[in-house]
Amino acid sequence: MITAYQVPYSQSSGNGLVTPVVDRRLYEFLLMNSVGVADGIQINTSGTSLIVTTGWGVIKGCVFGVTAETIEASAPASGSTNGRLLIQLDATNGTIQFMTQQASTLPALTQEDINGSGSIYQMELATYSITPTDISNLTVTYDTLESAQGVLNQVTSMLEPITTKLATIETGAQKNTVTSVAGKTGAVTLAKSDVGLGKVVNKELTMSLSGDVLTITYE
Repeated sequence: MITAYQVPYSQSSGNGLVTPVVDRRLYEFLLMNSVGVADGIQINTSGTSLIVTTGWGVIKGCVFGVTAETIEASAPASGSTNGRLLIQLDATNGTIQFMTQQASTLPALTQEDINGSGSIYQMELATYSITPTDISNLTVTYDTLESAQGVLNQVTSMLEPITTKLATIETGAQKNTVTSVAGKTGAVTLAKSDVGLGKVVNKELTMSLSGDVLTITYE
């Protein structure tokens, strides 16, 4: 059976219903499994608060938007420890939220296949050091997504030197091949003095030509 999702919705047949997982799978494919921020979402600190600006991004094909928000970070009772700001998406109930963690060793992120059998995906935004009163050493860790035009511009820039070099080669230019050495074909034996080795190498240099392949050995 084949089901066409993106057609006018029919209440009787159910056709045309684009479910969240179907939509995510499409965007995940088009974005080549990308997870990251497409625009905005700058992060600053004040005391133990994390201040996040507006922006948007993608998690496994799920497009999310962020409005400016201040998040109070989880802090230790004393001393200094490591902290993390993340976005957690629960595909089962469709919720997405900011979360903070603090521990001497931060736990591994939960990154399940939300378009398959999984439900939770955590995207790290930043790490930092935190005390009961202050956040320091803030490091933004999320990936920045490039637009298709941005990627195309990068590829074009990389190919430009090669294109320029190829443009200087005339159509039908001669391809030179080695057919002999010193007027001889086949195996050619040269004395060390013939190649400027003098007394440095006490061996004979043997060159064997087979078609376009030249093999050099010392004997």
